[in-house]
Amino acid sequence: MKKLFYLLLILCSLASCEHRELLETLDKHYIRVYFDEDIQNVSHGFYDDSREKPEYSSPDMLRVALCDTESGDMLFEEYLSAKGSDEYGNYIEGVIKAPPGIYHLMAYNFDTESTHVRDMYNYYKMQGYTNPISSRLQSYLVTTRDENNSQKVVYEPDHLFLLTEENLVIEYTATVDTLRPKNDTFFKAKTAVETYYFQVGVKGVHFVSSAVAILTGMAGSVQMHDATLPMDPVSLFFNLQAGAANKLSATSVAYASFHTFGRLEAVDSEMTITFEFYTIDGRVQVEKFSLTDIFKTAQVQENGWIILDYVVEIDPPEITDDDGGGISPDVGEWTEIESEIEI
Repeated sequence: MKKLFYLLLILCSLASCEHRELLETLDKHYIRVYFDEDIQNVSHGFYDDSREKPEYSSPDMLRVALCDTESGDMLFEEYLSAKGSDEYGNYIEGVIKAPPGIYHLMAYNFDTESTHVRDMYNYYKMQGYTNPISSRLQSYLVTTRDENNSQKVVYEPDHLFLLTEENLVIEYTATVDTLRPKNDTFFKAKTAVETYYFQVGVKGVHFVSSAVAILTGMAGSVQMHDATLPMDPVSLFFNLQAGAANKLSATSVAYASFHTFGRLEAVDSEMTITFEFYTIDGRVQVEKFSLTDIFKTAQVQENGWIILDYVVEIDPPEITDDDGGGISPDVGEWTEIESEIEI
């Protein structure tokens, strides 16, 4: 009788171990997402390799959400941070837990500084956006004090990589299975943010200590499930940099690589760019140009290069050197206008 009791105890222990192992792997699904980092004016196609290129690094964190196909409400989510790379590129991988069913899958990088996501718990409502510039910066800029400037001025976005897979079927599994797209070998996320290169000629560049630009007619947000642009016109703020000056003429360029969700084609108002050049003697020189026609050119449409065929002339300071030597036309690094980005 005692032997029979021990035999039953052993059998129950084995059964309980098997059941516990099944629960540990039940409804768990491995997912790997690659990033399409072939980006114009970032990883390739830069206008001038001698200019400073925009800072960029691969994403560090990924948010994966499984949502209801009808309401769009998020049902399950996971934050993944295991990074890797192979012949297909850089990726982030991990495991998400969800029971069998049909879902809309949304994944995006969750490590951006200036790009935020609102309505993040609904597949159809999720939007990427950036905040308006700080009140301190707004009071510093001449352009934002203009009462006729009705568009809000915002920070430029970081690259937002998006992946959507609608009607993803997840079947019952007692082991950790691998989620795959219906029409491809693996998941790949693409950025919803464009990068442009901008350049304008500047004479008297050595009289400038810093410079900024404000570009109107840009999209302030992106609808994440289909990468469309809501009617949300904004003005984009970014700093300009100085190219090397010619020592005889002190003529150079002001340039920048800036990020945007895109241009709102349906906006009726003229698309303009306004420069504020801050000089070494404390003046502010404001220059404004129309870009409406330039954005329609092949150079902009195909390459993202906005090259103004114009030279801004910076007025020299009234104070001169007592020795008659003047001011050296050598150009160092312009000071960036510092701004606090809300996270």
